[in-house]
Amino acid sequence: MEDKFIFLDGAMGTTLQRRSLAPGGIPEMMNINSGDVIEKVHREFIEAGAEIIYSNTFGANRKKLSRWNLKPEEVIVPALKIGRRAAGDKLVALDIGPIGEMMAPIGTLDFEEAYDLFQEQVLAGRDFADLIVIETMADLGEVKAAILAAKEHSNLPVFVTMTFEKDGRTFSGTNVSSFGALAEGLGVDALGVNCSLGPKEIYPIIKKLSETTTTDLIVKANAGLPNFYGEYELTPEEFGNEMYEISKLGVKYLGGCCGTDPQYIRTLKEKCKGMVPKGNRQKIYAVASPTRFTRLDSFCIVGERINPTGKKKLAQSLKDNSMEEVLSMAVAQKEEGAEILDINMGLPNVDEKALMERAVTELTGIPDLPLQLDSSKPHVLEGGLRKYPGIPIVNSVNGTKESLEKILPLVKKYGAFVIGLTLDEHGIPKDVEGRVEIGKNIAKACIDNGIPKEKIIIDPLALTISSSPESGKIALETLQEIKKLGLKTTLGVSNISFGLPERERVTAAFLQQALLMGLDLPIVNPGDERIQEVIATHRLLQGMDPNGEKYIKKYGKQKREAPKPVKDQGFLNPYDAMTKGQKEDLVEFVKLRLEDCSPMDIIDEDLIPALDHVGEDYEKGNIYLPQLITAAATAQKAFSHLHKVLGGELTGRDKGKILLATVEGDVHDIGKNIVKVILQNYGYRIFDLGKDVSPERILETAREENISLVGLSALMTTTVESMERTIDLLKEKLPQVKVMVGGAVLTKEIATEIGADYYVADAKEDILVAQKVYRREE
Repeated sequence: MEDKFIFLDGAMGTTLQRRSLAPGGIPEMMNINSGDVIEKVHREFIEAGAEIIYSNTFGANRKKLSRWNLKPEEVIVPALKIGRRAAGDKLVALDIGPIGEMMAPIGTLDFEEAYDLFQEQVLAGRDFADLIVIETMADLGEVKAAILAAKEHSNLPVFVTMTFEKDGRTFSGTNVSSFGALAEGLGVDALGVNCSLGPKEIYPIIKKLSETTTTDLIVKANAGLPNFYGEYELTPEEFGNEMYEISKLGVKYLGGCCGTDPQYIRTLKEKCKGMVPKGNRQKIYAVASPTRFTRLDSFCIVGERINPTGKKKLAQSLKDNSMEEVLSMAVAQKEEGAEILDINMGLPNVDEKALMERAVTELTGIPDLPLQLDSSKPHVLEGGLRKYPGIPIVNSVNGTKESLEKILPLVKKYGAFVIGLTLDEHGIPKDVEGRVEIGKNIAKACIDNGIPKEKIIIDPLALTISSSPESGKIALETLQEIKKLGLKTTLGVSNISFGLPERERVTAAFLQQALLMGLDLPIVNPGDERIQEVIATHRLLQGMDPNGEKYIKKYGKQKREAPKPVKDQGFLNPYDAMTKGQKEDLVEFVKLRLEDCSPMDIIDEDLIPALDHVGEDYEKGNIYLPQLITAAATAQKAFSHLHKVLGGELTGRDKGKILLATVEGDVHDIGKNIVKVILQNYGYRIFDLGKDVSPERILETAREENISLVGLSALMTTTVESMERTIDLLKEKLPQVKVMVGGAVLTKEIATEIGADYYVADAKEDILVAQKVYRREE
């Protein structure tokens, strides 16, 4: 399969829906009771030109199958045997879709639980499949759990694709470059994009991916979007023409997703006849969080402050198993200019591994900067590396045999960057030559372990000049020599001035000299004004600040216009607390305000306006779903405190009851669950009926609970009809009830056609609808 296009199959689900699958039916169940139908679809795709077929196991995880009392192997094994009978000499992929629940910190699904669910699927199918395909993912943490489960429990090739919105991000905010970096770093065999969009909309997304990774690329596009009748907008000819343009980007694996039957694959193969995938793509090495892709082409500021050594407040917070101080320090350093955050959880008598795991999970949402995991303990590093949904830096390895042997395999496995300290079994050399030699040895060991040179960072070690007057000179000269080797460098800059008076002056001067010698990653306190001055002037003088814009913005007479403040109280306002996830600070704010204001004034004048401000940020794309949910959860902490103060007096005040349900026949509820979390944290009382809910049950609950607003979700085209029946029943029996609808298959036009009062495209719009409905009732 080298040097040629490989054609994948099309959509199993929508093909079945056009045939024998009843409205609301579950495709995976047909592996057990209608295997001949599944086999026929597989054969038709192969006859149309597919060389790899995906097993009919997209939703075959334990959580989704539990409602039928089935285990994954009871669905997966027959599905793969059916695929094998149909495939002949073609390949059969074990198809693994998303679990259907939100990962922490947005939701409650823990990484290890997700890993266990994927592991069950891999173990069930590995002996019957030729490869494993992980598809239609939207959360980078879930992607990582699935990839690790596949690679740790099979020797099969692993393909992975995520589903993106038109802005090039998933609904959780993951950008396509971060996805590419993580998947490639974990060693997948192919990666790409599937579902949600047609080929034309996917084109700029896959183009960006093709410019950052050299791993083989996959595209399985939808046939456009469906209309009310479940008909997709693109014909096979139109689909083939648009996919042909994508093939020019060097995408090797081409197929179809929703709405594409065998004729689409046949046309696609004809369009690409005689072509070969484009080569000469280049890889970009970058550290990454789900929402940030940070190249290390020029120097990047690493914030040093999340380290409990000498910080009593942080140390106590960690001992109390609280991440409040960690989050506060992280947000502050981001605002002060840090681009990467160093995370050290080293304290005596604590579970350092558990704290590291919690920290990397919490810091995924806020402040969303890439992380540097700071520990010399392999088990602590692996805990953080495993759960971090991005590409971090490991700080650190050293030149000792034990350190190299234990830590470098972890760096390779998880695709991380690594810092090498220039010390070994004999300690820290006192001369430049000795440190350079250790740097060379570390670099060689990294390369021998499969870690590319671009991911190696050497620390020449800055020791305090108060006890070693030559240490600054030695560190700088070592840095110069390391740069000549083509390696990146870092320094814990403030170490140089330890024990000296006015040490900030010495630190700033040392930083200035190191930057001139090519220092790549200065580890500093970004809140130090002298450090900020050095960084701003260095960027200005080295042409890194076009037209001096950043310098003028910081130091010019014309100050940046601050965001319109929400009701302020001392140093904190609710908007800041919500966007930074500072729950305890917001509660303290509420307590102070209660001394002068009524609870209702705090709600009306402080909390609700701040939440509205957050919602506007989300609507404009300034923040993403993790930040929105964190802000709402922070606000809920304040609401909860007010509830405790006044008992039940707040219930129903400026809020209301909302019923949510995924309609009958549809078992997809992740979107509904996101809406639930947001609305709950805005103070609404939610009645969540779950998924696959009948119209009659929705009506009965709405009547019994005196509901004014019902939210309905549908992801499958076949269940839009069920949504329409539910709306008709509500309008007939409870005409005063308003209905909002959402889901991937819906548009504003379809919503109007089926009788909904409101169409909501995202969580922010649900909030606006709720506010409108309950404002009208006042």
